[in-house]
Amino acid sequence: MTIPEGSTFELVKHIDTRFDIPVTTYRSKVTGMEVVVLGVDSPITSGYFCIPTEEAHELLDKGLPHTLEHLIFLGSEDFPYKGVLDTLANRARARGTNAWTATDHTCYTVSCAGSAGFLKIMPIYIDHVLYPTLTDSGYVTEVHHVNGKGEDGGVVYSEMQGRERTSFSLTYHRMAKLMYPAPSGYSSETGGLMRKLRDLDIDQIRKYHKHYYRPDNLCLIISGKVDHEQLLSQLSETEKKIASKGALPAIPRPWVDSDKTELVATYSEVVPFPDEDESKGNVFFGFRGPSITETRELDVFDTLLMYLTDSSASLLQRTFVECAEPLATSIDYYSIDSLDTFALVYVSSVDTAKLGTVESQVMRVLGEHSIDMARMHSVIELRSLRRLNRVERSPADTLTSNVISHFMYGKRDATDLAAFVENTPMADLMAVSAAEWQAALERYLVNARRVTLLAKPSAQLAKEIAEDEAARKADRQRDPAQLTRNQEVIATATQANDMPVPSEIISGFAVPELDAELPGVTTAQLAPLQGTGKSTSAPLDNALQREADAQDPMPFFVQLDQVKSQFVGSRVVVDTSAVPVALRPYLCVYSEALFASPVKLADGTVLSHEEVSAGLSRDTVNFASGIGALGGGNAFAAGAYESQLSLSVNATVEKYAAAAEWVLRNVRHLVVDYGRLATIVRNLLSDVPEVKRDASGMIQATARGLMYDAAACNASALTVAAQEPFLKQLLARIDAKDPQVAADIEALQAALYRPEHVRLHVSGAVSKVGVAAALAPWRALIATTGSAAAATVPVYPLSHYANALGTNPSSLNGNAKLLNIASNESGYLNVIARGVAGLEHADLAPLMVTLDCFSTLEGPFWKKIRGEGHAYGAGMSANALAGTVGLSVYRGANVVMAYTRAREIVNEAIAGTLVFDKEAVDGSKASVAFAVIAREEGPLPAAAASFQFHALASTVKSARYNQWLVNQIDAVTTDDIVRVTKQYLPALFDPATALFVCAAGPTNLDSAVTGFKDLGVDFTVVNVSDE
Repeated sequence: MTIPEGSTFELVKHIDTRFDIPVTTYRSKVTGMEVVVLGVDSPITSGYFCIPTEEAHELLDKGLPHTLEHLIFLGSEDFPYKGVLDTLANRARARGTNAWTATDHTCYTVSCAGSAGFLKIMPIYIDHVLYPTLTDSGYVTEVHHVNGKGEDGGVVYSEMQGRERTSFSLTYHRMAKLMYPAPSGYSSETGGLMRKLRDLDIDQIRKYHKHYYRPDNLCLIISGKVDHEQLLSQLSETEKKIASKGALPAIPRPWVDSDKTELVATYSEVVPFPDEDESKGNVFFGFRGPSITETRELDVFDTLLMYLTDSSASLLQRTFVECAEPLATSIDYYSIDSLDTFALVYVSSVDTAKLGTVESQVMRVLGEHSIDMARMHSVIELRSLRRLNRVERSPADTLTSNVISHFMYGKRDATDLAAFVENTPMADLMAVSAAEWQAALERYLVNARRVTLLAKPSAQLAKEIAEDEAARKADRQRDPAQLTRNQEVIATATQANDMPVPSEIISGFAVPELDAELPGVTTAQLAPLQGTGKSTSAPLDNALQREADAQDPMPFFVQLDQVKSQFVGSRVVVDTSAVPVALRPYLCVYSEALFASPVKLADGTVLSHEEVSAGLSRDTVNFASGIGALGGGNAFAAGAYESQLSLSVNATVEKYAAAAEWVLRNVRHLVVDYGRLATIVRNLLSDVPEVKRDASGMIQATARGLMYDAAACNASALTVAAQEPFLKQLLARIDAKDPQVAADIEALQAALYRPEHVRLHVSGAVSKVGVAAALAPWRALIATTGSAAAATVPVYPLSHYANALGTNPSSLNGNAKLLNIASNESGYLNVIARGVAGLEHADLAPLMVTLDCFSTLEGPFWKKIRGEGHAYGAGMSANALAGTVGLSVYRGANVVMAYTRAREIVNEAIAGTLVFDKEAVDGSKASVAFAVIAREEGPLPAAAASFQFHALASTVKSARYNQWLVNQIDAVTTDDIVRVTKQYLPALFDPATALFVCAAGPTNLDSAVTGFKDLGVDFTVVNVSDE
């Protein structure tokens, strides 16, 4: 913590947290700028540059914080070129830059592989934040414009068009208006309402920037292995420039010095949202909490909400979700960290006819409840462990959130920093009496003023929105001269924005040497994978492996990964390839039933599903089951390695064996209970309307359903299109007590749990448990007649399961699909063609770098698609497991034009008129390498990567795959870019060799159909609500 001689910074506070991560705060004596360093042991160095931003009084809903966030990236005083920041960030071994706009602050982010690149890009980034160009031309393309056809465009406008009228956004906006009455800035939609974005101008944004974007309102939060002295020295030139601008007038501290508002009454309202499917809605409760500065009381409030909603053992879940006649599919809560906090309790997927009954039922149950102290103590312990586990898994993001709250609302002398970062000790919460908990329940929920909003779908509203959009466009088209002027303004702005960055700026910013090392992982294996051709470049020779070799054989494959952690994770991965065709549809329900059904103990005692849930909460930190070997999926979408079913538990070292026992009980002794199955199936069906409202998810699911056969492939079998009819039939059979249902599930279990299908991964604090103790609980997992290890079946990549269309994608003969989703106002597009298959394919690294050259921030797609306002995002990607290459357009204001621009750009590259020079290629190589290194940003992700590439990707020969891939990326040349562009990308833009799947809504459906037809893509329109 040495401060360099002559530095303007002084130490404010240093704390050594209980997470073994030091937190150090510095502040400039000259400028007031604050710097907080989180000493995270990671190969990634991350920066979070936070500015409190308040949009109150006459500024409400204008979107000034959000529009300014976008404009910051378009050039600065010292670097007045659009795109220079992201171009240089890539060369700093980052993957561009990013930002978010919250209600009360704006935060700018960059993450680099190692610290050298971060220290180089940091002062350039700060120059953009404090001294942006804020040009008229940037406003036109980045915020809002009207084009020559009378259509609204602009990047920010496209983004808000994609989310403003969703169920959650509409309801949350109304909630904020009632919870924090105007003129409070907490009631503002800081993203900007579309009607207000249409009336905004650049001068308002400049004025807003001048007020809030100042060094004494800026906090730099830096996470990673950074030398403090180097960091502060690197800021010296920035400090000199700021000081040269002269002193700034004092301003009130945002939020802290603003007028406070109270929730003056209890409100209950209906909030309609557009959707043709009017069967299911949602209910939102809003409750005011304590001040964010009352950290102990805030932890009491949060613990109480977790007690009421977490797991099927909680009061609200067991009463309204995990019951014979569920009212909803889930009840969750979200804490909103404003100065005076509030909690949002979210009741999902309620029959619209029952929406009006929810408030009285929930409040009655809360009012009659007496706190169960045994459960409360279990929740307190679990909450503390989950917090510790989150810090282990994602230390930078987790702790940064707390540091931001402290910078905005805490004491400037930082004497309360530890309270914000570490939260209330578990022992203090354990000491809270039953009477105090009961009083908190009554004070914050039962007797408190509240807001209750019923989010109700409305087909009529969807129709009215489409009509309003059409009328506005038609009105504009009555003035052709103005439309011509509009297009001229856009063309002029685009030309001004595209002024090239001088080559000497780019070449003068040398790509730094890579100073990042992947976390250490010690791996051991038992029962090596037989018959798969698996080998490694070097044998596993370490103390852990030698200890494993001394153990009795296991009946199935086991991998142990020792990494730095206070927890032990166990994951059982089961191959489903041999599941009979008739039983595969059950996998969705079965994976949901695991950990949520009764189980029978060895002595014949049956534990109810409530007792199972309570036991899991007591003995594990978290648990999960689903389709996909590494998790990450959901009921209707499998995670990666889709042919695998996985069950995972995470526990402390002391409870490792007890956690493993819960997996064994669910695998070997699960009770097929028709009542529980009925509840699970009803909840799944109730979630279907919400799933269908997700346009991005639906086009991905539609593509999976077209390219893979549901009979053999889980990626297709789990889609909502495949599951909805099956679940409806299954529910009728369950209600009729059809004995074949139980027989089918038992047959499914028998097909799954065979030694050759199973892989076990134990990771984390393995050495603290000991190898023998780590293996002992699992020996009884699979019934086997012998001790010899079976030949473990290979895990096939997704490409193995492709059908004829998946093998040779095409949009001919009616294959191209356009989904009509009434709740959606944006355009979404996925185009899929054949790419490279295999994680060690010789062209994978060249293809990854090539696609990044096109898609990178401030690359050609960014400039011509996002920069011209056609879509919020567009890019290309490779999927080596599926053997595909893809083009995607996200939140398109004009999805046809976005695709057209992408095709033009790629054709220019194929023709040789667009050439990526060495600087561009080097930047993309550094950026792609960062993305690979970030897969192992901490010990636990590194352990997961070890299991993936040692045990799942059976064709991988490298002992440390991600390091091998980084080396391959570093070897890519400009000649490789030219070659793979010509070899793989033409297929993406030919309907005969690519599958097109698009989503639109009533406002843009017809234009998408006709526009793509002119381009040779003949869509079949699918009305999603009718499926």
